[in-house]
This record gives sequence, structure tokens and C-alpha cells, in this order.
Amino acid sequence: MTEQLSRIEKGLTELVLTQPFFATLALKLNITETKDVPTFATDGRNLYVNSDWCAKLKDKEIITILAHETLHCALGHLWRAPVGVDHEIWNEAVDNETNW
Repeated sequence: MTEQLSRIEKGLTELVLTQPFFATLALKLNITETKDVPTFATDGRNLYVNSDWCAKLKDKEIITILAHETLHCALGHLWRAPVGVDHEIWNEAVDNETNW
């Protein structure tokens, strides 16, 4: 297990203790390290992590991002995008909703 995956596991443990709703959802995602995403991303089944970017984060930031990506799944953002939507605009809109 890489150092960044270990930090993510630690973040998941913190979520279990402090935010069980998010933890229950987050624990369903398969964590995959990849350079194909600039930060973190999810497709509803996997949580993709750019380890280089993750290495720059504080532990509390990792926990926040885990909850953020999980909330995208809970709110159905991955399945509700209108046909033909501009992906960048949609992603910005759902990020704003999630962060709110």
C-alpha cells in the first residue's frame, strides 16, 4: 500500500468515527490510484486518486475530499447529467452544489 493510500485509509477511519453517513457511502467505493485525473474523481463505483496531488494535502483536506466525492454519488450527480450537457459546466455546477 502506498503512502497516499494509507493516508486515505486513515481518512476513511476518521469518517467512520465522526461522519458515519459519509463513511458508509465512501467505504463502498474502490480506491484506485491514477495519473488520469488531476485531483480526485469518482464514477460511482471507484474513487480515483492522483497520488501526486494527494501528497500535497493535509489529512483534514483528504477527509473533506472523501466526503465531497461521496456526496456526488449520494446526490446522483453522475446519473442526472442532461443528455448533451457540457461536461465542464455540469462538473462546476455540481461541485458548487456539493460544496454548499
